[in-house]
Amino acid sequence: MSSMRVGVQARIKKRAPLAMYVHCNSHVLNLCIAAAYSEKIAEHIGTEITRPRITSRQRHRANAESDNTEEYFRRNIAIPFCDILKTEMAVRFQTEDRKGATLFELLPVQITQLESADDLVTSLMLLEDDLLTPSSLRTEILLWKRLWEGQNVCDYPESLHECLKTIDEDVFPNVKHLKVACTLSISSCETERSFSTLRRTKTYLRNTMGEERLSGLVLMNVHHQDLKIDVGEICQIFISKNTRRMFEKCILNINKA
Repeated sequence: MSSMRVGVQARIKKRAPLAMYVHCNSHVLNLCIAAAYSEKIAEHIGTEITRPRITSRQRHRANAESDNTEEYFRRNIAIPFCDILKTEMAVRFQTEDRKGATLFELLPVQITQLESADDLVTSLMLLEDDLLTPSSLRTEILLWKRLWEGQNVCDYPESLHECLKTIDEDVFPNVKHLKVACTLSISSCETERSFSTLRRTKTYLRNTMGEERLSGLVLMNVHHQDLKIDVGEICQIFISKNTRRMFEKCILNINKA
């Protein structure tokens, strides 16, 4: 799935070059933190840290040779984790991803400190197909900068959501694309939450569910805190679709009860 050549990551990158791949190494980090305090934990529970049995041939876990327990965990856990972390950091913050992150430079706190708009314009031109007036992007950025330079720093919006509310679409149609930055994931939590919801919704009993209905149910489940659903109104819409007198009578009796 995470392959950069033939996996899902490669397919998404092909259609959306600015998409960021976020890999979850939280469980590995948890193991390293636990290993750092392993001596204190072992001393507290009255046991001794020992290395696993070393075999001549091992396929399912690391099996590097070592002279003592500390050397074993260093070679088989700490060093591989550092290598993975270094690789993931390089992939996570590669050139294409950093160009997508330049959208955050449109925030008032960043734009007022901008010395030259050339680099920002070049980066934002990656979204040329989505911009309404690409030819006026440079002028619009300079006007956006001048707008916030004349205001107090305390009045600057603190988040992207608040900043979007202050943008006049008629004056700054291109800057309005700050909403694209709101879709950039900081961690893999939201993505994994969507996968978990999809797994609970798309079961064997709902195998014939269509894509539109499935997407709607998943979004309703993920954003259930922001939804205000009137069950009575939904029942009335369902009843009005077809003539279901018995069903309507049953619903009315339930409401009266």
